[in-house]
Amino acid sequence: KYKGSKKLTFKITAGNVLNLKTASITQNSVRLKWDMSNFVSGYRIYMYDYSKKKYVKLTDVKATNKVPHFTVNDLTPGKKYKFAVKAYLKQGSKTYWSPDYVSITVATDLKKPVISKVTSGKKQVTLKIDKVKYATGYVIYMSTSKNGEYKKVVTTTKTKYTVKKLKKNKKYYFKVKAYRKINGKKYYGNRSKSVSVRTTK
Repeated sequence: KYKGSKKLTFKITAGNVLNLKTASITQNSVRLKWDMSNFVSGYRIYMYDYSKKKYVKLTDVKATNKVPHFTVNDLTPGKKYKFAVKAYLKQGSKTYWSPDYVSITVATDLKKPVISKVTSGKKQVTLKIDKVKYATGYVIYMSTSKNGEYKKVVTTTKTKYTVKKLKKNKKYYFKVKAYRKINGKKYYGNRSKSVSVRTTK
């Protein structure tokens, strides 16, 4: 039979954030969302500063009964960003934090490419694409009518490409979109305006 007392020490922490993902991405913004956590007071949002090699606080978001989210604005098109979220619990004058940063790496949408020059041949067309900042490569699409279905021709890392095996003296329409590859995932921008060209006789 035991008599006496025993001292127990407990470390209070908030649970790590779960299922952090992007709800939407534009050229200048990223909307983050994650699952609600029980028994937390709020969440702190961070953005990684690659020059300083550390996370920098953006803001705190209070916990509510809604799906937690935050939109980061004023970003650069096509640039890689890394965001992280930590949960916190306030009790009295003390704040308890989740042990880990839960992070996500994304790229904002690239700018629309511009097909700046088109040169036609008998059975081929050469396209010149203005370089898009941060782009890894480009996807070229072709159609036989301006508002028809555009089918993918090729994915290329070059800004100049010749589409061959076309019919002579025929009009073709082209569009292009840029992409950036990060950690094996491709992030695409929107398609360019269409350009038309007729192959020579």
